Amino acid sequence: MSPDPPARSSVEISRAKPLRIAQVGLGAIGKACCRLAAGKRGLALVGAADISPEICGKDLSSILGTEFPEPLTVHGSISELIGETGPEVILLTTGSRCETVL
Repeated sequence: MSPDPPARSSVEISRAKPLRIAQVGLGAIGKACCRLAAGKRGLALVGAADISPEICGKDLSSILGTEFPEPLTVHGSISELIGETGPEVILLTTGSRCETVL
């Protein structure tokens, strides 16, 4: 009987199109997640949302200091973000009181 093959250290996903990612919460961790997602092959950052009136409506590039192929608006609500961008995955990095942002 042959031994089991060694476990892989990372998961490989094969897709014809990049996975559409959106970020909810643009504090320090949320901004870092955006930069990380934007730099990964196979992922497409499609938008972000935050409840802060200082950044709602702004272009995500101006907040992150990172250029994107097309403008990405910071939305004021999750429902607006989902309706306008159609993400497949949402990264949630808000405070511990989700009822405040939902």
